[in-house]
Amino acid sequence: MITKEEYVLLTRPFDIDYISFKPGPGGRDSKIAFAHCDPRAYDDRLNEIFGNDWNVEFTVIPTNDRIISVSKLTIRGIVRSATGESLLAQGQGTNENSTTVAEAQSYKRSAVRFGLGKYLYELKDMWGNYDSQKRRFTPEAINDFRKRLNTEEVRFWTWVSDEHPDKLQEVASLIVQGETYGAIAKKLTELVYV
Repeated sequence: MITKEEYVLLTRPFDIDYISFKPGPGGRDSKIAFAHCDPRAYDDRLNEIFGNDWNVEFTVIPTNDRIISVSKLTIRGIVRSATGESLLAQGQGTNENSTTVAEAQSYKRSAVRFGLGKYLYELKDMWGNYDSQKRRFTPEAINDFRKRLNTEEVRFWTWVSDEHPDKLQEVASLIVQGETYGAIAKKLTELVYV
């Protein structure tokens, strides 16, 4: 069983520094951006909350043109599964990382079924200027995306993680009890100066 407090800690946003943006559909100079987080941040979060009481297993299925991965994420005996895929060829060459990409995709999708990283999938369409020669978003577009992700919730959890890492469980309990971010921040600040 996962407690309410653990669920709060599990579903809190990642630090913005762990987020990158992958181009999706669009034109030559403007594309939709998909927020993406490194799978190691997922590992860190699961380790932080559950220690050794979680596991992920992968089944890789090669096909003619792609690799399909099925991941099975288990936390305290609760299992969530998902798939991911990656093409074997990209452009003119082969994709040497297709298995890694497929596994990472299936892993993150399994984690979302526990609430981890779910907010990234719920972001509204983010369009930005794209440099087709460099095959990446422009620095201005990246800055705009980062501003959109820098919500009160993200700023709050970043502050708690940086300034009060020993109070994460207590903060989660206060959130479960219905406390606001502002009220919790005030309590934590008062504890520091008492």
